[in-house]
Amino acid sequence: MIVERATHRQLASNLRSTVFAPAGMSTASLAPEGATASPVAHGYEKGHDATTPQLTWAWAAGAVVSDAADLAAFFDRLLSGQLLRTDLLARMRDPNGTPMPDEGYSRYGLGLAEIETPCGTAWGHDGRLPGFVSAAWLDDTVDRQVVVFVNATSDDLAETFQSVIDTALCGTE
Repeated sequence: MIVERATHRQLASNLRSTVFAPAGMSTASLAPEGATASPVAHGYEKGHDATTPQLTWAWAAGAVVSDAADLAAFFDRLLSGQLLRTDLLARMRDPNGTPMPDEGYSRYGLGLAEIETPCGTAWGHDGRLPGFVSAAWLDDTVDRQVVVFVNATSDDLAETFQSVIDTALCGTE
């Protein structure tokens, strides 16, 4: 709402011109109000279908639709300094020492989280809606990145999810 008020343009238009296009995200979009997905991936929570065809209930917090390649392109360009001025990216990476252990983050800045992996530090973010989990993490010191989409939410998956992220970023041991 702040972006819309400041720019006098809808959020979808702002995202297309300032994020999706510069990041090379060809499939990304913000679902328009009232939009339904067809076909929609089904999401499961504790074994029960939690799918809702309505994409807009989460608006800016979860109504962006894209594929893994677009999400990878976004984080690659963001963390390499191609989308923001250096000082703004530094603020995103400056968590002022704030730990967020309940969320699994070592620290959290202005929209970017830091996690510790067996091979070092990675930056990115994850998201969760009923029936869906996504994560994108990048270790720019070794030029490795992982994007994971899972159509299930369950506390039982947390260990497996972290194992996939660690293996992708650190390789197999």
